[in-house]
Amino acid sequence: MTLAVLARAPSARLHQAFITRASDSASSSTTGRSYKARLDVPRRQMVSAGAFALCCWGAAFPVCASLDRPTQRDPAVNCASSSSGAPASRQLDNQYDKYAAQYDQLDAGAAADAFGIPKLRRALIGAAYGQVLEVAIGTGINLPLYKRQQVQQLTGLDVSQGMLDEAQAKVQHEGLGLQISLRQGNVESLPFADDSFDCVVDTFSMCVFPNPLQALKEMARVLSPNGKLLLLEHSRSSSPVLGWYQDVTMPAVAAMGKGCRWNQDLSSLLAQAQLEPTKLQTSLAGVITLVEAQKM
Repeated sequence: MTLAVLARAPSARLHQAFITRASDSASSSTTGRSYKARLDVPRRQMVSAGAFALCCWGAAFPVCASLDRPTQRDPAVNCASSSSGAPASRQLDNQYDKYAAQYDQLDAGAAADAFGIPKLRRALIGAAYGQVLEVAIGTGINLPLYKRQQVQQLTGLDVSQGMLDEAQAKVQHEGLGLQISLRQGNVESLPFADDSFDCVVDTFSMCVFPNPLQALKEMARVLSPNGKLLLLEHSRSSSPVLGWYQDVTMPAVAAMGKGCRWNQDLSSLLAQAQLEPTKLQTSLAGVITLVEAQKM
């Protein structure tokens, strides 16, 4: 439903923008045939790019982690609360609490499967080891993907207690064979000491953090000197047409996609946070990027 609404509004503006641009460039033409030839190319580019970008957006719609169905033994689970949330995080807390029970249905499904999102999640989470922090864990969609033989302890943090309640209930019911601690807190002010974790993980949440740079700096702070930052995020495509399309549609996507700013410059954010990528893997023409990074 959301995808259909998005298709009606930004695509119409995009179509008009392409026509206007083509018309301006063709205004000096002396023949109608020359005008039409110039106009048809941008129209075809617009249709192809617009349709593809909308499909990418539909596949990339999950913006925060949430829980799928775990399948292993009951672990030891502890759910603690933190008072580190600021007014902005409390507002997010309230927003996510409202649909925590239905979040799994919003955050995954046939579209994500069709575009390979679960495969990307498995590849990212499979690289986690040692003491692991997953920020914006939501209801825990990544939990079944962690490898028990590699992970000593998993700490999950989220601003929404409602999300954490869903995660805790599912973990207790079906189990994962992991030592898990769930904690409420603000990613922009992490309640952990410096150099606390071997790996810090986030999937599809950078785009909704009020201050993504501060969030990255905090992730870097709690990461051990030889630790690994693991991200799977929305990113601005390097394709000029698709990148421009993301810029044009960002307000509509943010309005309909839980605040998701899908055109973020991920490489720039990493550099500003003093994080050096050791792996960058783009998917869907660069709309999604898998990152492994370490402190500079």
